[in-house]
Amino acid sequence: PYYFQLVPSYFWDASFFMKMGINLMMRSLDSSPFITTSIHNYLWNITDPLLDISEKLAPSLVPTKNVAILNRVYADFVDNVTVYIGPKFGHHKFFLIDKYDGSENLPHLGDKCVAKVVDTSEGISYPQYLTKNDTLRYWRKGICKTADLHYTNDIEKYGVNAYKFELASSMYDRTTPSYDDCYRGCQDCPMDCPMYRNAILLSKLYHFIPKYVSGMSFAVSFPHFLYGDDVLKNYVDGLKPDHEKHQSYVIVEPNTGIPLHGVARSQVNLLMRDMSGYNEKIRKFSNLAIPLIWMEYNQVGIPSYIQSLIYFVVILVPILQYIFTVFALLVGSFIVFHFARKKKRSKNNLVMNKTLTFESEVFLKPS
Repeated sequence: PYYFQLVPSYFWDASFFMKMGINLMMRSLDSSPFITTSIHNYLWNITDPLLDISEKLAPSLVPTKNVAILNRVYADFVDNVTVYIGPKFGHHKFFLIDKYDGSENLPHLGDKCVAKVVDTSEGISYPQYLTKNDTLRYWRKGICKTADLHYTNDIEKYGVNAYKFELASSMYDRTTPSYDDCYRGCQDCPMDCPMYRNAILLSKLYHFIPKYVSGMSFAVSFPHFLYGDDVLKNYVDGLKPDHEKHQSYVIVEPNTGIPLHGVARSQVNLLMRDMSGYNEKIRKFSNLAIPLIWMEYNQVGIPSYIQSLIYFVVILVPILQYIFTVFALLVGSFIVFHFARKKKRSKNNLVMNKTLTFESEVFLKPS
């Protein structure tokens, strides 16, 4: 469990006596870096006696004793989101975010970040009349970051042609210059170290992660460190990055902007610093990126009535529109021709039936 490494990671650069006290505490509690538990408990309900003592010694380090990952992620999941809607904003802004909790800035990060939440989508809907050159901007609340998705290929789904947009491979890369990096988290994090270069830190984003103190870092990356440095893939056994299994994407119908299918995948890691001075159970995790869990949000489909609506709007309406246009043109031409012919015939009849009156002249007979 990650909380076993949490306390030593927090005090990675503590004095010898502090580390000795932590070693004694873990030994007395018989704490272990590995436990057997159910998936439900790991995700929603997990604690340890180590947390009880840690809460008394350092309350800021343990704001809650239930440190299950999803329990913390979904602890506060109600937001006030304002979106653009209506013809006055145009189809390129349809249903994009205008304000998030009343601000254009990313939550928890303030106005120092160049990236803003404005003009992004939560994935419910995207702008209409998309082209293959458009870039979709997706708001990932779970990691408090905006993401760019780029067109890769056409795909047929539910009987209509759709566009597939994939998450940029640089999504979790660090930005330069470092002072403009909102996700760096500490001033002395070595930017040339792969585990800091290919993951973004979450320490500032969740209340269950204390404000960053050198050494303790939760970070998010692609599952199995997809697109990351090769050295990352050697940190633990079993990492097999696969583009098809670990990439994130969305399939969008371009005319309506409705997502037909979407997958968002990410991996949460604990970044460990030098653990020298601790017992062997802890030292073996020194300078490692430890994968804790990788999660997948999968929009497996859309309701049948929306499928029918999309098919009607995208496929049937253009056909019906074409048929109606041709029919209206033929009917209109027939009506014009009919009235033109009728008018001409009426004019001819008028000439034929007109009574001609001539002046009569009266001649006087000579006397």
